[in-house]
Amino acid sequence: MKPVAPKMVRNRPIMPNRRLTTASPPLRTRRKPITNWETFKRATLSDGVRLRQYLIDARKGSVSLSRTVRNELEPRAAIYLHANNRLARLGFAEVMTRHVQSLAPTHDVSFYWITLISERYVLPESEAANFDQRSLQAWVQQVLHGIDFIGSLELAYYTNLKRGSGRGSVSWHFHGTGWSKTSDLVGKRIDEINASTRTIFPGVVPALAAEIPRRKLTAKLLYALKAPRSAYRVYAFKEDSFDSETGELEKRPTGFFKQKKGALRPGELARVCTFLEGRYLDQLAIAGGEGKSILRKVREESLRPFKREEERLISGGRMGSERYFTGKTRCR
Repeated sequence: MKPVAPKMVRNRPIMPNRRLTTASPPLRTRRKPITNWETFKRATLSDGVRLRQYLIDARKGSVSLSRTVRNELEPRAAIYLHANNRLARLGFAEVMTRHVQSLAPTHDVSFYWITLISERYVLPESEAANFDQRSLQAWVQQVLHGIDFIGSLELAYYTNLKRGSGRGSVSWHFHGTGWSKTSDLVGKRIDEINASTRTIFPGVVPALAAEIPRRKLTAKLLYALKAPRSAYRVYAFKEDSFDSETGELEKRPTGFFKQKKGALRPGELARVCTFLEGRYLDQLAIAGGEGKSILRKVREESLRPFKREEERLISGGRMGSERYFTGKTRCR
């Protein structure tokens, strides 16, 4: 997930037509990357099957989910766009990629894959569910001002990075695509972010923007919209150091770190659901500049099934204008 630092020319990052991500070996299992709709759909549904079987088995000591989260997981709850709902992910991603792809042929611009990370949004596992996503969205809007973009907030689960109570930490961050007629503004914003922002640990760059061809727009957006799939583990870089007293070589920390990732185990998939409780895909999405009008259309289309159901229930006298059964509807 975390990209390596790009080469710098005149203090500007080069943004080539290639992925700027580390090719870290998998921690547990080798999986096919999300490169098209089929791989996105397969990954989304297969993880859902693993989670469902874990909940059915309900072994002693397994992660317990609240009734609200279990309701969010139900296929029939997809119309509410719960972030925990697998079918909702598929529907929302289809709508967003279609709207963004319709923009591409009409614009003589370059497209960029943008990743933003900040230490401020790394929380102990015990606090992840209560994170106010609006603070991160406000930061993204602030640092990318002047750039047209659309994307979504995502979480990364670090299973061995302890902060406070709990067994791990959660890093909330942003992935998205931006577009511009010149790379100057994009490069300037990336420079500003990297100069003023700290990340989880040394060696991780806060902001990157890599130019991408139009044909890869869908794949990149699907990656931004995927459900959390990976567990991350952090390791300290060590180097050989000669000990003059013992005459032996020793491995000593360098102050930098590396990370490895692998598929979330079933129990970790369940734990991630607790971090996403009460969150909605359309509210995790964020846009700036021209992207705002696209996101409005995406939200309007994606929420039509919910609006129709809401109108049906109101006309039938089964609910008032206020919120009703949390977990079976949206909390406005």
